[in-house]
Amino acid sequence: METIIRKNRVRLNRGVLTDFNSLPEYAQNNFIRIKNTINSVKPNTKCYVMGSYYWGFWDDYSDYDVISELTIEEQDKIKEVLSDIKFHILNIKRNTNIEIP
Repeated sequence: METIIRKNRVRLNRGVLTDFNSLPEYAQNNFIRIKNTINSVKPNTKCYVMGSYYWGFWDDYSDYDVISELTIEEQDKIKEVLSDIKFHILNIKRNTNIEIP
């Protein structure tokens, strides 16, 4: 597996994610926890994996990027609840089909 340098860190380049279950268990659990919190604030909201986990070059310092349609106020509520996880909620349209279950 080749390596790349991203954000001044050497990382493995695993390739673009094709299946949520291909993520490490700890990452799956954190993404699911983020989605469950989002759905506690705004029920039935779809959430998708993005960022280094989607592109396949995550490492021990990677944060969690989630695509979801939320207001700033809704995002702030979620960040209060999940202060122990470093994550970003992106309210953008991107080509990702890796929905968080």
